[in-house]
Amino acid sequence: MKTILITGIGGLTPCSIAKTIRKNHSDYKLIGCDIEKKAMGFFMKNLLDEYYISPRCTSPDYFSWMEKLVFEKNIDYA
Repeated sequence: MKTILITGIGGLTPCSIAKTIRKNHSDYKLIGCDIEKKAMGFFMKNLLDEYYISPRCTSPDYFSWMEKLVFEKNIDYA
């Protein structure tokens, strides 16, 4: 099983990408992240397997947060 991280899941384009992947590759694990705790993709039924609130990309913590997530969740593609 492949694990894919989709960032900015509160936006229309990332949600559309996630829907397409889910439709064509139901065996893939989809993880989403966004800076907003009420991001649209977090609440779409059966869209994501897991989701996380991320720091802003301008935050000094962003890179280490992202690196930790990628390694802990064994993300194949982001």
